[in-house]
Amino acid sequence: MRLWGAELSFARVRRPTDNAITERFYGTVKQEEIYLVGNYPDELSAREEIGRYIEFYNQSRPHQALYNFTPAHVHEVNNKSALLQELNEMKSKTRERRKAYWVQRSQELQPLMGGCSR
Repeated sequence: MRLWGAELSFARVRRPTDNAITERFYGTVKQEEIYLVGNYPDELSAREEIGRYIEFYNQSRPHQALYNFTPAHVHEVNNKSALLQELNEMKSKTRERRKAYWVQRSQELQPLMGGCSR
């Protein structure tokens, strides 16, 4: 290890915050995969299913801490400013779609209300 300039570092006993990111990941895997399955038929099945979940976790599952983008997308873009720009564009498009929906909906309901106003 020293050949590569790496140094071993161990977390302190009963200090999960020393390795919070890993602990969070393990908790998520347990909640979203392991506890839902219950018992795997054998070790090979467990490895395959958990491997599929990890692939899903990194490639398809949105992460709140990543502005609801996937880790794969964030890694691909590799630019926080570009991600925030994309996020703002998505929010703007969503607001416009909602606005258009409610305008259309109010026009559809207007004849049913018989011209009543609030």
